[in-house]
Amino acid sequence: MAAFAAAIEVDNGAGGTTNAETSTRTAGEVPVGALNLGTSRGDPDVSGLTTITGATAGVVAIGDAQTTANTSGAIAIGFDATAVSVDALAVGSSAKATGIAGAAFGNDSSASTNAVAVGTSSTAQADGAVAVGQDALAASENAIAVGNSAQATDDNATAIGALSSATTNAVAAGVSARALGAQAVAVGDDSVATTQSIATGASARANGATTVAVGYDANAVTLNGIAVGNSAQATDENATAIGALSSATTNAVAAGVSASATGAQAVAVGDDSVATTQSIATGASARANGATTVAVGYDANAVTLNGIAVGNSAQATDDNATAIGALSSATTNAVAAGVSASATGASAVAIGDDSVATTGRQCQRSGTKRHSNRCMQQLSVGVTPSPPPSRSLQCQCPSQRCNKQLRLVL
Repeated sequence: MAAFAAAIEVDNGAGGTTNAETSTRTAGEVPVGALNLGTSRGDPDVSGLTTITGATAGVVAIGDAQTTANTSGAIAIGFDATAVSVDALAVGSSAKATGIAGAAFGNDSSASTNAVAVGTSSTAQADGAVAVGQDALAASENAIAVGNSAQATDDNATAIGALSSATTNAVAAGVSARALGAQAVAVGDDSVATTQSIATGASARANGATTVAVGYDANAVTLNGIAVGNSAQATDENATAIGALSSATTNAVAAGVSASATGAQAVAVGDDSVATTQSIATGASARANGATTVAVGYDANAVTLNGIAVGNSAQATDDNATAIGALSSATTNAVAAGVSASATGASAVAIGDDSVATTGRQCQRSGTKRHSNRCMQQLSVGVTPSPPPSRSLQCQCPSQRCNKQLRLVL
């Protein structure tokens, strides 16, 4: 290394500097410190001065005896700070910039090649990583961790927020937000998303693969589940729950505030609507409680197997009942059609507003052949006047004597 006169010297208290002494070093170095300047080691001379020798061009080291800047363009500032690669920068007690163009700011911070770490104990371990915040960790290439104890642990991960964490190509934003699988997105405090899933909202959970949860405490549990709305719950595969407090199970759809599709392939649309297995409920407070039932209209109710209730407050209360019209009602195997139509007996048929049909079994049995339970059930058709006129048709069967009464309400 070339020698030059008028060396930079440090007075250690034993006397002043003089220009008569020479330090062997390369031009461009600025070593400043107590007895150890950069990687140089000096010895006090007889005048009480420190002479700098063995230094590297273009480096700056400011700190104690362990401060190290030993590569071109390196800068280390702080006790035990270390900048050991080209253009590396370490600022802070025990800060370490170990890769080319790495920058570490903060006590115990650490940065690798082209990486940046800012904050006490922050770590940017891989090429292009960025860690900002106390104990922040960007552990892989192009990872970004911002926030106290934020963790971006895989390539291209982004974790923003205190205690947030993200894995490969995932994004977590919010206090304690977690994006735990590849391509996951979790946005909101305490939100969680797994592989290729999206959770948006405080405490939202997209726990199954390819699920979506949007809203406070929304929960999409398993594969392809969708939950949208505060506390919406999609609890099984392919479930869709849309609306605050809505819930859906396997392959089911619930849409509306507190809508519930509780069985496979159920569909419930409307606030407080309920549908069970392979049933459909449409309308506020509609209930399709039996398997393969249909309830359409406000407060429509299809209670048991194959029941159909269509109209506001229509009631199909037994198996195979059909009630069509506002306030209509039908029981087992019965049909009621019309406003307030009522088919109250098994297999009864009531058609028309305010029409009523009950079970009719009026049989006359004679001869040696008897055919029980072969009487025609009651049929009521039309709007019931008061009092209702009627006509009766008497029919004699060849094989039996049975009065079959047909009542036509005109």
